[in-house]
Amino acid sequence: MNNGTIIKAFTFYLLLIGVVFNAKAQQHYEVKQTTVVYKQIDGFDLKMNIYTPVIKGKDKLSAIMFFHGGGWNIGSPKLFDLQAKYLASRGMVAFCPEYRLAAKHKVTVVECVKDARTAIRYIKSHADELGINSNQITASGASAGGHLAASLATIDQFNESTDDTTISAEPYALALFAPAVHVEREKLNEGYRQRFAGQEEALSPYNHIRKNMPPTLLMSGDKDTQVPVTIIRDFKKKMDEYGNTCKQIEYPGKGHGFIRIDQTPDSFQASLKDLETFLEGLVKFKAPSWLDEYVALEKAKSFNAFSMQALEEVNATDAQKKQFNNLQKEYKDKLNAIKKNNGLSEAEKKDEHQKLNRYNAEVYWEKILTPEQKKYLKNKEKELRAQKNNSL
Repeated sequence: MNNGTIIKAFTFYLLLIGVVFNAKAQQHYEVKQTTVVYKQIDGFDLKMNIYTPVIKGKDKLSAIMFFHGGGWNIGSPKLFDLQAKYLASRGMVAFCPEYRLAAKHKVTVVECVKDARTAIRYIKSHADELGINSNQITASGASAGGHLAASLATIDQFNESTDDTTISAEPYALALFAPAVHVEREKLNEGYRQRFAGQEEALSPYNHIRKNMPPTLLMSGDKDTQVPVTIIRDFKKKMDEYGNTCKQIEYPGKGHGFIRIDQTPDSFQASLKDLETFLEGLVKFKAPSWLDEYVALEKAKSFNAFSMQALEEVNATDAQKKQFNNLQKEYKDKLNAIKKNNGLSEAEKKDEHQKLNRYNAEVYWEKILTPEQKKYLKNKEKELRAQKNNSL
């Protein structure tokens, strides 16, 4: 196979822009996305993405808020975009707030916690215009975001001076993905110690577990090296000791990014299903589940022959996945070098970029994939093209 054919077949994202759903799936709601500024501080506007089902009537809807991860240092509210859209399509209102980050705003974790508390207070104080029941707001998040969600139910000493503290920051329930719920200074590297600024004990949700905590769901991969599953198990044990309702779910063989559809689509679906089931026990959804159809659509949208998802579909070995990750790292390093090369004109940079794409595709196709895997991906391309062309 020549380089031109490789590029044509495998260097673009295959999008499925429409699907004919069955009658059950057609009952889900359209979702409207808006953005508000929920807090202005230190010259920054902190925004919150809102996903609202398009529903007739004036019923107050239950809500969920998602805090992204990133070590209190980086990250984007878009991490939970797919989960938020899905739950909104079933009749919840979903919120994904920004919060100040160490890399951008030069803050400590204290400020992150303050922002989380401001965010839920904003939602509660605007409940009528947002169309929600202020007593049914679930707090969720991943990793550092899971810590922030958990802090709403455990830590009350850090509040913004401009907050109306007569409004409780406690959520109705907690749904936490690989949450950093136990913070111990001796186990942190220097970067994290700087972010916690000596407040590790005060900012550790584990240290503040009490009776009458909100119902809690804990989800994690049992191979997580960033937030070891032992931390989650210890949190569950202490919750049980206080008589709190707490369910723990572990995903075998999965690491820290188990909720990413582009990395592990199987555990993305499993964890969203587990979240859905947990919420169904607490709130009344207005539309039935259509998770299988939703995930099938999103997987088709995100399918890329150069993605980890593609390797998962062809049952790649660990050695192949390692080769792929090394190739992608090499690609990114070389591409950055091209972009930063001031000795090249824009036309020359474009030419070098195209050469790098051809090289990347050739290595992937010739040195990583087996003949059977190549055949599968060719057929997958044809299948998705046909679906795209025949879609409504």
